[in-house]
Amino acid sequence: MIMESLNGNTIKVAIIEDEKSERENIHLIIESYFSDIIIVGEAVSVEEGETLIKRTNPEIVIMDIGLKDGNSFELLNQLDKIDFQIIWLTAYEEYAIRAFRISAVDYLLKPYKSSELVKALMKAREDLKEQVYLKKLRALVNNSSGKTDKQIVLHTADSVHVVRIKDVIRCQSDNNYTTFFLENGQKILLSKPLKKYEDLLSDFNFYRVHQSHLINLHKVSKLNKGSNSRVLLNNEEAVPVAHSKMKELINSLDSL
Repeated sequence: MIMESLNGNTIKVAIIEDEKSERENIHLIIESYFSDIIIVGEAVSVEEGETLIKRTNPEIVIMDIGLKDGNSFELLNQLDKIDFQIIWLTAYEEYAIRAFRISAVDYLLKPYKSSELVKALMKAREDLKEQVYLKKLRALVNNSSGKTDKQIVLHTADSVHVVRIKDVIRCQSDNNYTTFFLENGQKILLSKPLKKYEDLLSDFNFYRVHQSHLINLHKVSKLNKGSNSRVLLNNEEAVPVAHSKMKELINSLDSL
């Protein structure tokens, strides 16, 4: 069934994918389901993709991460602006998923179902005017381009916060809620459990020292051992350390 246009306007889509069969499949799905989407061109490499985007000014780009001459993050870093939606494709789960999860940007893992691409296109079409998406995208590029100043996007009930990971001192759990404590004294309350952020931040020298506490190891100033173990942070807060975590915490600090 062909989906009708949301507002009667034609939407331009570019395809950046180095597998011919994937490009053909994308064509078939768009032609079968969308009357308001036109494909303005294809590219198979970083160089061709950059040229295609600059020439056609697409509103949505369907983009594989791994390309013939590099990856799509390199392509994005070469653009003066990113003012289009992206539907990411990848066959390599470990290559990008952590960056995607940190930035809360959707992606399709190959092989994907036709219905998944249709759903992604519908969402991209609806979100074209959303500035929130562009904030997510900028954070994703930062997290994936090898820069040291990496970021995490935090969604509260009424705001989206783009936070540098190095500015996070600790995270504290309260049932299914988590509070981020930042170096400038700001606190951000999120309606997700601490386990989610433990997984996201494990590659950035964060360690869960207690059931309720996840700390940035770079913010530790002192560790008090003994029956009442505490780790002192550089904002002068003291966080309890579970006895079972002490040995691994010391090893983690030694390896910084």
